[in-house]
Amino acid sequence: MYNESMTAPRASARGLRSELDAEFEQLLDSSFWNRDALSFWLRVRGEQQEQLFAAARAAREKVFGRRVVVRGLIEVTNLCRVNCEFCPMRRDNTKQNTIFQLKEEQILETATHIRDAGVNIVFLQAGEVPRTTQLVGNALPKVRKMFSGPVEFLLCLGNKTEEEYTFLKRPVVFLNNEIFIGSEKKTVAALKNAL
Repeated sequence: MYNESMTAPRASARGLRSELDAEFEQLLDSSFWNRDALSFWLRVRGEQQEQLFAAARAAREKVFGRRVVVRGLIEVTNLCRVNCEFCPMRRDNTKQNTIFQLKEEQILETATHIRDAGVNIVFLQAGEVPRTTQLVGNALPKVRKMFSGPVEFLLCLGNKTEEEYTFLKRPVVFLNNEIFIGSEKKTVAALKNAL
């Protein structure tokens, strides 16, 4: 059990890495964390909080280095059927704002800007409405084809049905200038013929 007399190890700018590696190693061990430990460290303030932040920065740098991950965001729509308190797209907010929904062409145009900026992570976000499944699902293979190298997709479209998730994650194969979408027998047969 933690108590207020516990202190975080000191973190100075000089020798920060080696000092923190030794003294904060326990904070990186998942077995160290329990409800009491978490509660204690979330309530520290002042110098202890600064020391904890320094340890967190050192741990982040140790794992991820000094790189920054940039994502290209496409706001598909701000319309939403639910009213989650934390979300800027929640139903009550759209009553006060102008509602918008991108067309597929606008999604593709925005994805082109993302690609041209050298970003290969495309984050599509929308409020929770059923119509986004078809819209985004139809655009994904076309966006994928725009990128000559690897591209990562992140989707934040609200809760979907099992069928909608299946539609969104269906297989896509690019061969020459053709796109083969899905795993239906006719699609697989056409792909085999093209090979």
